[in-house]
Amino acid sequence: MEFKHADIKLLYMWWTLLFLCMLLVCAAVSIALELFKPPWIAAVAACLVLFCFIFSIYLPKRYKSFRYAVGNKEVVVRRGVFVRNTSYLPRGNIQLVTRTSTFHERIFRLSTVIVYTAGKAGYLPGLSEENAEKIVNLLSGFDKTEDL
Repeated sequence: MEFKHADIKLLYMWWTLLFLCMLLVCAAVSIALELFKPPWIAAVAACLVLFCFIFSIYLPKRYKSFRYAVGNKEVVVRRGVFVRNTSYLPRGNIQLVTRTSTFHERIFRLSTVIVYTAGKAGYLPGLSEENAEKIVNLLSGFDKTEDL
């Protein structure tokens, strides 16, 4: 069973959203400074920009820490930067497999596959549309191929 990473476009999507959030914050702060001129707005803006900078360093580590593997007997999902978490979803316990795409994911042609069992759900975010369709077909029983 070979572990795979999410598509690199997931990282690009996160950075794009972070950049857009930073632009909105900067625009809101500049408008607030122009209208109200309180001295504490600059300090709040500096803290928000620092937070965005730290978060932009965290995003690649989050991307690299996420791995998944789809085997004949189970689906294994590993994730976590500070706390490592490994989920084992036995294929016999899988009740539902869904594929979703948010607005942001559709722009980058990405999908998220959600594997539901009786006790938990396993999320496989940032998959290419083709890879997500293969995984859904494999876990739903429509595709009788071996490991991905």
